[in-house]
This record gives sequence, structure tokens and C-alpha cells, in this order.
Amino acid sequence: MAALAAALVCVAGVASYAESAPDARARADADATHLLARPALSKPITKVITPAQPTLRLDPRRDYRLRIQPDAVFHSSVSVLGGRTVVIEPGELRYERPLGAPLTWLTRGLYLKGQSRMAWVSGLKISGPLQEGINLDQRAPHVVVVLKSIRIGPIHGTASGHHADLLQTWAGPWKLVVDDYAGTSDYQGFFLTPNQKFAGPKPSYFWLRRVDLDLRLGYYALWTDQKQKFPVWVRNTTVTRNPTRPSRDQWLWPKPSTGDHTWANVVGR
Repeated sequence: MAALAAALVCVAGVASYAESAPDARARADADATHLLARPALSKPITKVITPAQPTLRLDPRRDYRLRIQPDAVFHSSVSVLGGRTVVIEPGELRYERPLGAPLTWLTRGLYLKGQSRMAWVSGLKISGPLQEGINLDQRAPHVVVVLKSIRIGPIHGTASGHHADLLQTWAGPWKLVVDDYAGTSDYQGFFLTPNQKFAGPKPSYFWLRRVDLDLRLGYYALWTDQKQKFPVWVRNTTVTRNPTRPSRDQWLWPKPSTGDHTWANVVGR
């Protein structure tokens, strides 16, 4: 128990390609802590996310404050496209399958694309028949995404069908800060490939703290393919793994057996 407690409070492994000096970790911690504070907005426009308007197309030159319609039930995925600094207020995105929809009907909890400065989301719960949690496509220079106090799931996927993820990025951002994020998935957890569909510069860093992933029915909990190597800083991250996949190589990628230390101190239980 003492070893487990120590692992839970330490700064988790930084991949072998990442900066490993204490001052680099300290700089990332200080920067991420600053970014977790609610950003100041300049003359923000307030909009409400509703089932009638689940997709918002925003001016990349303007700041926005977005609120979720209370007690709303959504039948199509919520997408926020554009905006400069976009703040999504605490609330719940609750989904229900539309009457008569096929079983292949895809629900994505939240899609954040094309913010020019920052997407800052705090206190968000996403529930319902989900096949994706939060998806990111963030290609602007120096764009930051902050996800704070997030609850998602369960999400459902299959190897032969849709590959479900609690959090996925295939393009950017420059900085990703995640704090207090919990979710359940029967397929995958965090799928972090910021240069999968993006030929731009590699991220400055991805910073994860207080992440709790329930993959007891799933497969890979944490994945980054590292097409362009970048620092991944992890603290207090725990995975409830599938008992049929006891090897860390079966639920972490890159595989720890290769000598990669990206997820070295992630705790499996």
C-alpha cells in the first residue's frame, strides 16, 4: 500500500524523448496551473447550446461564453467550431438515441475544433448512449485546450466497428491540460495522436493530472503514437484495467516493454 500511495502522488513517467530535468517539469507544472485558472475574456458573446442548435460556428476573432440549456436532452452531437477563447460553463450534455435511429447511430459527447486561442471546459458531465467522449481538432498556432472536472460515460465501441475513446485528438493542440477527468469505456481511454492528421508543429506538452479511467471491459487506456516526440507529463493517473489484460503492454502504448517511459508511473488496479 505504501508503494501504491507513493506512486499516486509522484510525477509520473516522462517519455524517454521528453525533457526530464526537474526544472522542465517545474515549468510545465507552473504553466499548467496558470492555465487551469478561468481565462479572462474580452467582450465575450454569450450563447446557449441547445438541442435545436447543437453545432455552434463561432467567429475566430471573438471570445465566447457558452452555456448548456438546463435539463436539455440532446439527440445529435454537440460541436463547437471556431471562436478565439471559448469558455464552456459547467453543465450536463445528456444524450438519448432518437426514436427509430439504427444501432450504428454515432453520438460524440463534445467536438472542439478550430479555436484560435483557447478552449476552456470545466465542470462538464456527458452521459447517454455514447460512442465518443471529447474529440479535438486544434490546428491553430499556440492554441491551448483545458479540460477540468470532466465526467464521461460509459462509452461503447468494438474492434470491428467504431473505436470509441473517452478523449481523442488527431490534430493538436499546442498545449493540452487535463485535470480531474474520470470516465468509463469498454473500448479505449485517451487516444492522443496530435500529428495523426496534422502536419504542423509538435505540441509544447500534454499535461495530465488526476485522471481516473475505468477500462475493466476495455482495451488500451492510454495511447500516443509519438509521430513527433513531445513531452507528456502525468501525475496521479489511475487505470482500472481489464482483468483479462494483465500485462501493461496490453493497455498502454507505447508498450512499456520497449523501454518507453511515457506511462511509467501510471497506476493500474
